[in-house]
Amino acid sequence: MDLSALKKEHRTIFCTQIGGYQVIFRPLTWREHDTYSTIFGMGLISPSKLENQVFREVVLDKALINEMNQTPPGLVPGVVSVVMRLSGNLLRDEGEMNRLNSDIGLMRSGLENNIFEQMILLICRAFPRYTPRDIEDLDFPEVIRLVVLAEKILGLEEPIEIKPKQEKSFTDSLFNDAREADRVDLGPPPNDRLSNVLQNIKEGDGSDREAAMARHLEMIRRMRSRR
Repeated sequence: MDLSALKKEHRTIFCTQIGGYQVIFRPLTWREHDTYSTIFGMGLISPSKLENQVFREVVLDKALINEMNQTPPGLVPGVVSVVMRLSGNLLRDEGEMNRLNSDIGLMRSGLENNIFEQMILLICRAFPRYTPRDIEDLDFPEVIRLVVLAEKILGLEEPIEIKPKQEKSFTDSLFNDAREADRVDLGPPPNDRLSNVLQNIKEGDGSDREAAMARHLEMIRRMRSRR
């Protein structure tokens, strides 16, 4: 499998070893995670059917999808459990709410301390038609040009200034440089997506701590890739 092509297409991919198989998968988008969490909670569909549907959605190895009925017991639910934990927060209890607040705090700290994120924010304020992802796809000279134009349009009293960075310890970097998980693709409005997914399904092992660590490591990786 061409991992570089997969990363370019999906932005974020994960790999796990379950039952002797190496499984490469993408996380669910925020919309997908919300939809499947709702369906799981309703209890109207066999969990195995729902797990199979999620497995087909996220696993990037088509050969493995074709062989999913011959894989060892526990592989499909194991992968789906990891996917659900990495892709979002179910907010089932106070602990999960606290973890969500922690994730938001990491994102907030990262945005405030990263000049590139501030440049994206500035451009979006001045040019509402741009999304953060649009700006990431521009070449750097065009980004700089838009920053200067944005400063003029918004009438900033103090323009953006790049300052030398102080060296940080590994621990400081771990907690202060992490800025955000992969931006979620909210996609189009729901448009009764819940009903569509339910109809498709009818027809047709990670811990919370490990999932949080994986999300935070992804925050750090993306923060440092901007520098």
